Amino acid sequence: MQLNKNKLSPDDANFDHHSIDDLGKRRDYLTEKLGDDPYPDTKRALEIFDLRFKKNGDKWTDNFMLALMMLLSEDSGSTFSLFKNSGKKRVITYLNSLLLCDKSGNKLEPDEELKSELLDLGARYLYSCADSKTYGSTLFGMIPMKDKQVAMKIYLDIKKISVDVPSKYGLSDIALPLKEALEASFASLIENGADILNLS
Repeated sequence: MQLNKNKLSPDDANFDHHSIDDLGKRRDYLTEKLGDDPYPDTKRALEIFDLRFKKNGDKWTDNFMLALMMLLSEDSGSTFSLFKNSGKKRVITYLNSLLLCDKSGNKLEPDEELKSELLDLGARYLYSCADSKTYGSTLFGMIPMKDKQVAMKIYLDIKKISVDVPSKYGLSDIALPLKEALEASFASLIENGADILNLS
């Protein structure tokens, strides 16, 4: 499945630091930009970067992507009340990792820099799905799915992440910015993505 991966150069008027795939170079770019242009948005972008990414040796951990995967692994169906509180605490932890609420589950309004970061998260999640040989396959990866089937599978996954699981615990309002970012990335990068969203 092919997605649009157009890249901009730093000299482009519409260049954004998210276009830099190498995370070390991305952070260096933000650090240098902060020195030349000490405005709050650059400072906030660097702050979010350091909250999202952690370097361990030569490898980077994407805490936002990890939270996304943990939300996807949650059961979105009904649950016994005995386990509901523990499930809600877990989901609050994941949403807190995405900077959408505090540790107590109180909603935090995302600023423009966080919204931009969530859009980048959505794009990178879609890229990972499209590039995965097993994601778009059935029967243990032996039979490839058609692009339309893959697109629908991706849609159902982002719906589970940003709608089904949060709503199960009354956290839909907190997760709304995540839903908007994932759907915007889906509409932008997936062929006929907007049509799929409108039909769903």
